[in-house]
Amino acid sequence: MKKVRSTIIILALILTVNLIQAAPLPMTSDDNRQELFVDYMSEIEAVTLDFILSNMNNPLFDMEEEGLFDDLTVYPNPSSNRAFIDFKLDEHAVVKVRVLNMLGQNVLNVFEGDKYAGSHQIVMDVDRLQPGTYLIRLTANETVRTIRFVKNTR
Repeated sequence: MKKVRSTIIILALILTVNLIQAAPLPMTSDDNRQELFVDYMSEIEAVTLDFILSNMNNPLFDMEEEGLFDDLTVYPNPSSNRAFIDFKLDEHAVVKVRVLNMLGQNVLNVFEGDKYAGSHQIVMDVDRLQPGTYLIRLTANETVRTIRFVKNTR
């Protein structure tokens, strides 16, 4: 099972706090209040858990992980026809470069293959993309980085 990312946990905590603030417990006797509190917290826990489970594989919530590669850049950004993706690997890795729309859907497979330790540049042809904002997702073995990219009109 994939690790739950830090961003999702933070968002789930924010959701929980907002739910608690939005629906305060009614004023009742201590016994009834304790019973309501248990029911209330169970409902909040269920909503929070549902949020975490439904978003744990969403690429929009991927955090940068320490480790396998450094210095991920894309330029020119914005671009209208071609962009360059530069990165440095600390060790040999199977690398995948994908372009995702803002819904997290894969719209372009840029590269997939082996890369050895060192600096690398991948040329990305963006002519087929509609103007807009995209995410470039680079995976090296199990390490994932996601950066924003803007496709201009000509």
